[in-house]
Amino acid sequence: MDGEALYLVGKGDVADNAESSLLHARNEAIVRLVRHVAQELVGSPVYDYVQPRIRDDERGQSAEVAARYLAQVGSFATPERVDVANRQRDGGVELYARYKLPRNVLAQVVATYRATATLQGLVVARVFPLLEVTTHTDAELVVVNVQRGSPGAASGARVGDYVLGIGGKPAAGLDAFAKSAIDEWAILPPRSYLAVDMDVSGARKSIRIFKPGPPN
Repeated sequence: MDGEALYLVGKGDVADNAESSLLHARNEAIVRLVRHVAQELVGSPVYDYVQPRIRDDERGQSAEVAARYLAQVGSFATPERVDVANRQRDGGVELYARYKLPRNVLAQVVATYRATATLQGLVVARVFPLLEVTTHTDAELVVVNVQRGSPGAASGARVGDYVLGIGGKPAAGLDAFAKSAIDEWAILPPRSYLAVDMDVSGARKSIRIFKPGPPN
């Protein structure tokens, strides 16, 4: 962090052309950014879920990590390239590129990844980009905590299950999920079940959360 911005340097692989090396340098810079964001999540259920599941050897998956980051927050938090240096190597060109992200934008990114929504004891968050290193999913949301004794816990849902939909509607994002969690539960008749579509270890599964009736 330098003044009002976070600066990040990415190193591109040796490539036949500058564009390819620059793309890899950008992806590597984004991985560095995401690692910085991860440390800013300390104290949140998202950090508790993510930290044991990430590795230090993400270089081979830098494109996947960058792609998820840009899909999630790239509309407002794409790092700006500020300078580039290149070296001629055997086999091609190698680029180093420096990027910056304003401090206020970084704070927005951290808040975005720290955010959670809760459905009857299931605490749900966005799939953090660094998880692409160990697994890949098309899902947008993941269960990061299951509160003991809750209806969600009784459904059999587990930490690490990916959320695909709720009440027959796709889970298009965290905000949409949070709204659906409230709306679908409110209209659900007592003593009936709310279906939540999940990706469990690569298999699609529907769990059912029971809504009890009023006490007699």
